[in-house]
Amino acid sequence: SQSVYQPWFPDQIVAPGVDVAAAGLTAVTGTSAAAAHVSGALAGVAQAIPTSTLADRVTLLQDSGKPRY
Repeated sequence: SQSVYQPWFPDQIVAPGVDVAAAGLTAVTGTSAAAAHVSGALAGVAQAIPTSTLADRVTLLQDSGKPRY
């Protein structure tokens, strides 16, 4: 099975990575802040639609995302 994740396509799924409020901490910045949003969204979709594949989940997030600008 081929992996859906392709690190050379950085815009595959995007998330905030600057000044992210995190669990009572001061705002944090960087990929570690954005990664939690993406993994949490994927986990939420997996729980809501347990029969979905990873590719289905990624597509759903890509199709439902709204650009900030």
